[in-house]
Amino acid sequence: MSDQQVPVAVVFNTEGQRVLNSPLVKIYRMTVFERTLKSLQAAGIQKIIIIGGKNQSNFAEIIDRKGPWQAEIELRDKRGDIPDDDILFLSEPLLITPRYIKEIIEAGDLGIVVATDPNNYVVYIPEKIRKSITDFTSNLNTTIKDLEASGFKRVIAQSIGRYVCEPIPDKSSRDKAIGRLIRSLRQPSDEFISRTFNRPISLFITRFLGHTPVTANQYTIFTGILGLITAFIFSLGGDKNFLIGGIMFHLLAVLDAGDGEIARLKFLASERGQWIDTIVDNITYVATLLGLVIGVYRSDPSDLVVYSSIAGVIFSILALVSLYVYLLKYNRGGSLLNIDYDFKENTGWYGKVMNVLQELGRRPFFSITFMFLGIFGVMEYSLVYISIITFFVFVYSIRAHIRIIGQKG
Repeated sequence: MSDQQVPVAVVFNTEGQRVLNSPLVKIYRMTVFERTLKSLQAAGIQKIIIIGGKNQSNFAEIIDRKGPWQAEIELRDKRGDIPDDDILFLSEPLLITPRYIKEIIEAGDLGIVVATDPNNYVVYIPEKIRKSITDFTSNLNTTIKDLEASGFKRVIAQSIGRYVCEPIPDKSSRDKAIGRLIRSLRQPSDEFISRTFNRPISLFITRFLGHTPVTANQYTIFTGILGLITAFIFSLGGDKNFLIGGIMFHLLAVLDAGDGEIARLKFLASERGQWIDTIVDNITYVATLLGLVIGVYRSDPSDLVVYSSIAGVIFSILALVSLYVYLLKYNRGGSLLNIDYDFKENTGWYGKVMNVLQELGRRPFFSITFMFLGIFGVMEYSLVYISIITFFVFVYSIRAHIRIIGQKG
């Protein structure tokens, strides 16, 4: 979705004439109605008009108890006037993810089109279409048919693997919906190791922690403590400690995705949380590197390992300074994933090669590498690996600075 924000979302109660059970069904400590409002907010909705009908009192109680809200929320007992803005219609409160709301809006922004989900629970009507419509029904299927009869094109947004958009009519349907909601927490950027091995384990843990009061930041701090323990074990040296440390380091990579999953599941994502995650991760990286250096030096390393350890420390410091300056100077938030490397937009062989090589420097790959080096008793060569990776990270971080300066110039 572009920087555009959708000013209005209208949540209709189906026909506005019956009492719904679905808004009061709880999924991970939140009612479906509350999740609907939080998803709309997270997708950039600025104003939400709710047609409560016979559910008015239940909706009002949840709005008052769970506030304050970032979006402006207006609760009506009947429809009334609808603004001539971009509008997102919902048939009723839905279990829907913010990412999918954004995709429906993006589909509608492609042209003079009406965008819907496959089941017509959600309809997005851009302002340019909205101004030509004077009558709406509370039944979205009828509205869509009327729009198509008027000559407007309809597009269906449906993302494979991340598609969550459905009402929860009763508690019996909740379990299947929970499974789809958990699977939707996967990230499009997951590479092979994360997608195949790490993410299924982290999602299993998140499914359990979703029922608890544990926050994403608390989870991050917990993994940070485990990271410092791992660094200490590495510093003791010896094949046994390197093996234990390697296994723990890989375990941390598996757990690393959990804070983001919890944040998305519980609507706790924030720039502050991103910074906490990034800072804690990098503290554990530096501690692990120093622990490895200390541990390896206890075993009379070769000249190659000694020089590699020096280079690894130097380039790690330079790369981290460069990356943090980039995030702070150019206001790119608290995640290192926001670094705009020049090869990301290159569709030729250079871009493809660099995107593959980038995976070698990401935590899932090098953590499993460390584990196998520990298993085979050659952990000292992890310092050679670190020196090479941190050199390239530093070089390409400088290129990212040059790129953004050129764009601004």
